[in-house]
Amino acid sequence: NTIKDDLASRIPRLKPEVVVNWFKESKKKKLILVDYDGTLTSAHRLPEYAAPSEPVLERLRRLAQQPDTFVYVLSGRSRAHLDLWFDNIPVGVSAEHGCFYRHPPAAAAYIESLAAASASAEAGGTGLVSSDSNASLPGLSGAAVSPTASALSLAAAGGGTARAPRRIGDGWLTLVDQIDPAWRDELRPLFQHYTERTPGSSIEEKEINLTWDYREADPEFGSWQAAELHVNLEKILSHLPVSVILGQKTLEVRPSMVDKANAVRAVLADLGGARASFDFFMCVGDGKTDEVVFQFLNELDAVAAPPLPQADASNTLLPPTEAAPAIVTCTVGKKRSEARYYLDSVRDVESLLDRLGNLK
Repeated sequence: NTIKDDLASRIPRLKPEVVVNWFKESKKKKLILVDYDGTLTSAHRLPEYAAPSEPVLERLRRLAQQPDTFVYVLSGRSRAHLDLWFDNIPVGVSAEHGCFYRHPPAAAAYIESLAAASASAEAGGTGLVSSDSNASLPGLSGAAVSPTASALSLAAAGGGTARAPRRIGDGWLTLVDQIDPAWRDELRPLFQHYTERTPGSSIEEKEINLTWDYREADPEFGSWQAAELHVNLEKILSHLPVSVILGQKTLEVRPSMVDKANAVRAVLADLGGARASFDFFMCVGDGKTDEVVFQFLNELDAVAAPPLPQADASNTLLPPTEAAPAIVTCTVGKKRSEARYYLDSVRDVESLLDRLGNLK
């Protein structure tokens, strides 16, 4: 615990005034990524009790209305719940920890403008784009995306494994290839066995992922059962392209090589790449599934030179530039994390988002 506490103590508390200054100094576009459960709102076990309150929705609405600002909610919840909750809010959403994503209206319009510019350049012989007009950028009106074009654009977004998104209707794209659902049938009896043995636990079946939730179980017994279930799952799944992910009082089985960072890479690729379009990035999250996003954004350091601006104790800082964009990665709760900063609670997150959304 001493080592863990020492590592956590090295992460400074995020100073909202620094973020506000960076946001105001931005000359290009701004990308804001916010986890849902445990960040935007307190975590709830059952989806029917996890719907966002009207203050949360209004907070997101105001933030998304800021000029040149694209807001995405990154969630482990299903597409069906995110559709229901955020239908009339102009934010993008990512479902099932990166398996699916959908752009907000402002981003979709920007993507269309990029596609039009590419088509114009192609017609004039001044640019190189795919010969398939539907494949120039993922998320447009076409039914498919060119794997080559997507691989190139994902690389431009900041590297990582290139994975071509597929359109699946209603504005949604998926990063998941067709997967044999047989593994779910194989795992369901094991999940049911542990649910029966662990009062307060439950199973949530989504389109792709299968989750065992023990938030309402006895903390010590629930953790012990989760560890045992984890071991058994690893034995069963060793030959399958799926992974077991431990979350905040959850254990989830989902496709390997797909996570929230993959979705963020795809979003940035659709939007023209991190370097081309943005000088402000912020991601706030509380769980283990957010760590890969923190790491991905922090590694944009390798793309930008000189080093990214950092706030010191006196809050003096350089404004974001094309060479050195402002990157804010923030975990909720003081703990060991890939994030550069932390906030203490959901209430602190609310306060920060309110300050940004209320800027004139």
